[in-house]
Amino acid sequence: MTINPKNNLLNRSIWFPAAVLLVLALMAASNVSAADVPRMDVKTLADKLDSGDVIVLDVRRDSNWDASEYKIKNALRADPKKFSGWSQTLPKDKALVLYCA
Repeated sequence: MTINPKNNLLNRSIWFPAAVLLVLALMAASNVSAADVPRMDVKTLADKLDSGDVIVLDVRRDSNWDASEYKIKNALRADPKKFSGWSQTLPKDKALVLYCA
């Protein structure tokens, strides 16, 4: 059996984009939408910070974090690119507030 390089290229040019689209569709379907994430106003956060029952994680991108003159007092800096590492170290008995931009 002889493989025609033109047919092989054609097969690759059809299946590769289809596979990429399938992966992207699966990733999009598994994400939680922004509407599903509860929001917290400043007063509620201030009350929770006073109680000590909350941990604030600043998960802004490095460039946004570096450029910002505003930081939440006592917030922990958590690099979103390293989520799998730091997410395992957080206490389970505290509420987590993620601050992002």
